[in-house]
Amino acid sequence: MQAESQSGAQIRFRAKWIEEGKRPTKYFFHFIENKKQTGKTITELTSPSGECLKTNQQILGELRRLYQTLSRLRKLTAQLKIYFYKN
Repeated sequence: MQAESQSGAQIRFRAKWIEEGKRPTKYFFHFIENKKQTGKTITELTSPSGECLKTNQQILGELRRLYQTLSRLRKLTAQLKIYFYKN
C-alpha cells in the first residue's frame, strides 16, 4: 500500500512539475518521503495519569503498557465470547 501511495504521489508531483516546465529529481522525491515520515513521529505523549512524556524511553514504555493492556483485553473478550456462546 505504501508503494501505491508513493507512486501516486510521484505521479501527481511529476504532473505538476511538467505543467510548470520543470523536471522532478530523485532528490525531490526523497525529500517528500522524508517529510511525510517526519509527520508520523510521536514526539510527545500524555499518559492516562496526565503526565507529559517526552523522551523516547518514556513514550515507548507507555506504548508497551498500552499494547499489553490491549492484548489482555482481546484475550478476555475471546474467552467471554466462548463462554457465552457455550451457555
